[in-house]
Amino acid sequence: MIRAALFNRRTLRIALLLAPALASAEGRALAQSASDASSSSASSSSSTSSSSSSVSADGLLPDSALTGAAPFGSAVRLGALPSPFASAGGLNSPLATPTGLQFTPSIGVSEEAIVGGFPKNLGLTNEFITSLTPGLRVAGSAPIGRIEFDYQPSFQYYAHESQDSGISQDLNGSFSTTLIPNRLTLNASAYLTQQATAGGYAPGGYQAVGPHQRTTTQSYLISPRYRQKFIDLGSLDVMYTAQYTSQNGNRAALSGGQQPYFTPNDVFSQTGRARFTTVPLYDNIDDRVSLSATQYIGSGILNNSSVLRGQDEIRYAIRPHDLIFVSGGYEDLRYQGLPPTHIADATWSVGVQLHPRPHVDLVVAYRHRDGFNAPYLRATLPLTPRTTLSANYTETLATQAQNVAANLAGATVNFSGQPVGGVGQTPILLTNNSLSVQSGLFRNHQFSIATTTRWSRDTLSLNLTRSNETLVANAPGTLGFSQHSLSASANFSHQLTPNASISSYFDYSSINNPVLGSSSNTGNVPVYEGAITGQYRTAHHLQFSLQLAVTNTSFNGLTGSQASTGNGVQTSITFGMQKVF
Repeated sequence: MIRAALFNRRTLRIALLLAPALASAEGRALAQSASDASSSSASSSSSTSSSSSSVSADGLLPDSALTGAAPFGSAVRLGALPSPFASAGGLNSPLATPTGLQFTPSIGVSEEAIVGGFPKNLGLTNEFITSLTPGLRVAGSAPIGRIEFDYQPSFQYYAHESQDSGISQDLNGSFSTTLIPNRLTLNASAYLTQQATAGGYAPGGYQAVGPHQRTTTQSYLISPRYRQKFIDLGSLDVMYTAQYTSQNGNRAALSGGQQPYFTPNDVFSQTGRARFTTVPLYDNIDDRVSLSATQYIGSGILNNSSVLRGQDEIRYAIRPHDLIFVSGGYEDLRYQGLPPTHIADATWSVGVQLHPRPHVDLVVAYRHRDGFNAPYLRATLPLTPRTTLSANYTETLATQAQNVAANLAGATVNFSGQPVGGVGQTPILLTNNSLSVQSGLFRNHQFSIATTTRWSRDTLSLNLTRSNETLVANAPGTLGFSQHSLSASANFSHQLTPNASISSYFDYSSINNPVLGSSSNTGNVPVYEGAITGQYRTAHHLQFSLQLAVTNTSFNGLTGSQASTGNGVQTSITFGMQKVF
């Protein structure tokens, strides 16, 4: 922590003596904390490990495109049952991480009736989907570290399109531990989900589509981190990250197109980072030098690609928790796309970070990175004791798989099974179902703003997100396209009784995407989704759920033939039972 002090010999001597210990905190009050606000009962080692994962190790500003963004629409995923743990602690506050490990197995069965709008080879039809969903949740802190693990595979049977029957999987997990106190920590994360290959839905959810129209996105990482303090000099942080990310599914092409815009791809990346933070050079100034190198091996545009960066950052503390920072450096980026992309350029950034009190974090910057100039914003602000605002704006050069990997590296998982990050531990959207899954390299523009208001029995969330992907290079054998979406959503939950709750959700999106039959000439396609869900839990941990959901299906090219498909409305009614053991 950098503390302003009157400049004299005595205070300077004290600062030099205490600086290594203060530097080892790595500017904790000056940087984003990712430890759960409700995990104060957890061990100090586990909270230290989790906090290190939310900030990019090669600088103050994280690489990820959506870190800190709220999940727009993920509170209700159409066609799926809400989490049986969502209201376990009431609606007035987030669930606290328990002391000690808790193992919670469950088994659920549901029946979904779809009236119109279910896409198949010859158009839109009705469908009945029977699902059997076992689940396992492991959460809490133990001597080995902090674990948050939630896995729910769903075995689905389609009554009419029986060839679509199969398994849909959902996994979120994080693990952090301290191997050597104050020296060596280890973090690991896992993520697995299905997303609509063609896009065209709310960012955080999708209506019922067959497995042949889904992409399975998964990412796993392990990252040890070593910290060494040097008396009267500063602290050195060294981190290694190994990560595997894949997107698997059927190839997808535009209607009448020969080359696909998406092909299955996977990549293994290794990243080494080192950062040295000096003791205060003067009364309230320190310096951070960082180097990072990433090598990619796999398929598609990332095969044999690399990212090298180095920078020097000077931070000036205006007040104990507020600072101005300026950085300069150099980067060398190589991507094997068509055309090949090589950026060898200087980098710089200038900005301010304010952290006046707990749960408040504001970073505003302007920087040159990835070959272009762009603003940067990260904000978590409690507007009132009940209302919190979070906002985020970033521009990056990356593939969709890179964005998933970067966001996972900057997140942990809370006790309710959601990926979260930032000072306020806001949920993070790792995949975006508004946009088509593509294999190319894009300049990504991401903006999001959300407010959450909690009362004793009610919760209201209002969200707005803007996502732009501008095509820079195609993966070999593919032909991609630029796309963008603007989505606004509202979520409201009400606790009727200690055992009963009701929630409603609505999302309106405007999507410009050739897969939907739109382009810059034809304009945007409107997509709306809405749902209302009721839940009741018995004293024996048996939960009943009933959901009514409505969405439009504005897909002209979803099944590959404009003549055989058209616009329609899909209405689904889902009844389910789930036993929590």
